[in-house]
Amino acid sequence: MTISLDRVGRRADTAVPARPGSARTGLALTYLAAATVPWTGARLGPIAFGDVFLVFAAIALVGADLHRPWPRLPGWVWALVVTVVVTAVANQFAPPSLHYLISRDQLYDNYMVVHTATSTITNLTVMVPLVARLILLPFVFSLARAIEPQALYRAVNAFVAGVAIDAAIAFTDSRGITSIGPSLTGIPVDAQRAAGLTQHPNVVAMTCVFALPLVIWQARSAKGRHRMLVLFALLLILLGLYASRSRSGAAAAAVAGAVALAWLPQYRRFLPTLALLFASLAALLFVANPGSGAALLRGLRLVGGGDTSGSDEARSIVNDQAMRDFLHSPIHGIGLEFAEQAHMVYLQALAVGGVILLAGLVIFLGGALVRCARLARVEPLAIPLFVAVLGGAIFNAAQNALTPAVVYVMEGLVAALPLAAGGRAPIATSTRAGREEDVE
Repeated sequence: MTISLDRVGRRADTAVPARPGSARTGLALTYLAAATVPWTGARLGPIAFGDVFLVFAAIALVGADLHRPWPRLPGWVWALVVTVVVTAVANQFAPPSLHYLISRDQLYDNYMVVHTATSTITNLTVMVPLVARLILLPFVFSLARAIEPQALYRAVNAFVAGVAIDAAIAFTDSRGITSIGPSLTGIPVDAQRAAGLTQHPNVVAMTCVFALPLVIWQARSAKGRHRMLVLFALLLILLGLYASRSRSGAAAAAVAGAVALAWLPQYRRFLPTLALLFASLAALLFVANPGSGAALLRGLRLVGGGDTSGSDEARSIVNDQAMRDFLHSPIHGIGLEFAEQAHMVYLQALAVGGVILLAGLVIFLGGALVRCARLARVEPLAIPLFVAVLGGAIFNAAQNALTPAVVYVMEGLVAALPLAAGGRAPIATSTRAGREEDVE
């Protein structure tokens, strides 16, 4: 492998690909995957477009140079992969009794409690794509970075663009201006909650939470026309968050936005001004014009609980059942076929995979956060990715997203961040875009 310095003095730990055309195709597919993974409702039969692009990106990037060493994924990625496989295999050979499965409270059409058994074959059909996503995301991003040092930045740009497009569709659908989402995905707009190109309004909220710290970081890093595009994307993301009417999304976005503004160095000297701006805006909405503030809170379903009581009751039913599932099989859970039922991802992990799967999930999230913290001083992407992972962890404390690929995109990017060789801290140098890149 050759090591060279580019025009700005950045180290490029990349060899010229044996098949440049395959490398270019793989990079393009990587960015397409990053852009479309948030669109969980855009599917080719039962398979999401993002998953399709991810698989073909891996094939093209590997094919670009068959002699290139494969990237080594961090141990915390393998921790979750292993626990998923172990719990799935355990439940395949030692599933819950038919009597217990029939006794479980399950919801049909969100609010009707039914009792039915699920075939154990579903356990494996959930495990295989989940394991593939956990491995392919960091694998593809790492291979892309090995070929093109700017690949992670471009993947972030593609992800933000994909979320912004989805948010714009969700907002215009929720206002009745368009009906793009329902036409393409079949998911209707319900009580002005729009799913955009996803399978549920809560997924719109989750992707907006992921994208918010990334776009806040880009707003100060970008220049000229690019900055205007970033600010427009920020506006669309906030509108998409509002269109989702997700309470947990609003709370997680508020935390993620505040942490991003407080930690990102380019915003620190503006914190007093930003605090004054937000305080003035709050005063305008809730004091000078209380009707506007109340309308905003009702739009986010934070007050006026009439349309949330049914949702709260449904969550109570499935979460109570998840706790009974955990108590029934506390070590390895009752199987991944029930992975979308509980409405709290950590309780969900306990229910379907017991303490083994929860331990793997905690190690996975903690490993991503620790890696970002270690690189915060030398890698510009580390801080916004830390905040994005943190925002997702907060959001999923009240949501049930355990298996979709979009849940693991941020951690996949974190796993692909380069560590300093030999444990030495990289030297920071500025690029034309005002970012800092690592060199030795």
